[in-house]
Amino acid sequence: MAAINEADLNLVSAFVRVVETGSFTAAARAVGLPTSSVSRRVSALESSLGVRLLQRSTRKIVPTQAGGLYFEKARAALANLDEARTAVVDMSGEIAGPIRFTMGGDNTGLIVSLLAEFIELYPKVQIEVVQTPRRVDLAAEGFDLALRGGPLGDSSLIARRLGRTESGLFASRTYLRKHGRPRSFGDLANHRFVLFGGHRHGQLRLTGPAGDETVRVTGPLVAQDLPTNADAVAAGIGIGLLPDMYFGWLLKGGLDAKRTDFVRLLPEYGLQGSEVSLVSPTTTYEPARVRALRDFLADHLRPLLEKSAAPDADSSESAASRPSKRRRRSRRAA
Repeated sequence: MAAINEADLNLVSAFVRVVETGSFTAAARAVGLPTSSVSRRVSALESSLGVRLLQRSTRKIVPTQAGGLYFEKARAALANLDEARTAVVDMSGEIAGPIRFTMGGDNTGLIVSLLAEFIELYPKVQIEVVQTPRRVDLAAEGFDLALRGGPLGDSSLIARRLGRTESGLFASRTYLRKHGRPRSFGDLANHRFVLFGGHRHGQLRLTGPAGDETVRVTGPLVAQDLPTNADAVAAGIGIGLLPDMYFGWLLKGGLDAKRTDFVRLLPEYGLQGSEVSLVSPTTTYEPARVRALRDFLADHLRPLLEKSAAPDADSSESAASRPSKRRRRSRRAA
C-alpha cells in the first residue's frame, strides 16, 4: 500500500470540504485558500485516483457515485485522524492549539475583550474569529464554537443557553443636564432620542408595570449598529435603548472613559430580546481547548445577561460611573 503523505491529506481534505459546503468558493472560504487552489487540489486527487469524483456545472456541484462513496469514507477518516491528534495533544494537560469561533454582526468589543483575557490565561491557543450575521454551518465550515442569539433551529448542535437579552433606556449626564430627566413613560415623547433599528420610525414599544406601552419619539440621529448607538448616547445626542448585557459590562468597567457616564432611566420599562447560546457541532471527541473557551465565555457572559440592578433615579452618582468596586469584588471572587 502506498504511504499517505501530508500532500495527499490536503487533497482529500479539499475534496471533503467542497462536498460539505456545496461549492469551491464556500470550501475555499472555510479553509482560507483561493478558490483556484481548492479546485486544483480536487483535480489532482481525481487524477491520482483515476476516477471523476464530482459532477461540475454552472449551477451546482454534486458527487458522482464514486465521489459519494469516497466522501463518506474520507470524511470519517479525516475526523478520526483529527480526533486522534487532539486526544494525544490533550494528554499533555496543556490548553493549546487552534479554535475557530464565530459570532453575530453586532459587536461592542465585549467578546473581543473576553477573548483577550482567555488568551492571557492560555497563550498557546490561537483563536480565529469570524464575525458575520450569516448563520454558518458549523460542521461543514469547520467551526468549533459559535455565539448565537435567537432560536436554535439545528437540533444536532450542542447548545449551552446563557440567558435572554433585555434592553433598557439610557442617557448621558450631559444630556440630562441640558434636557432634564423623564419621570414617566409619557415624558419620553418630549425628549430627543438616538433612534436604532426597528425604532427608527419613531414608535417605541416597551413593557412596563402595566404591560406593553407605546410612545412616539423623535431624534436627530439614526444608528444602524450597536457601537454607534452607544457612542451617540454617550455623546449626549439623546436617550437610547441599550442591552442590559452591555450595561452589565459597563458596570464591570469594560468600557472606555467616554462611555462610563451612562444613567439608566425608567428601569421598570424594558424590551425583552432573544435567547443567547453558545453552540458547537456534535463530535465524538471535543478538544480541551474548545471546552475551556466555552466554559470561560459562559462563566463571564451569564452574569452580564442577568438583569442589571438599576441605579436610583435620583442618585447623585449612577452605578454606571462606579465600576471600580465591582472590579475589586470580581477579583476577590476569582
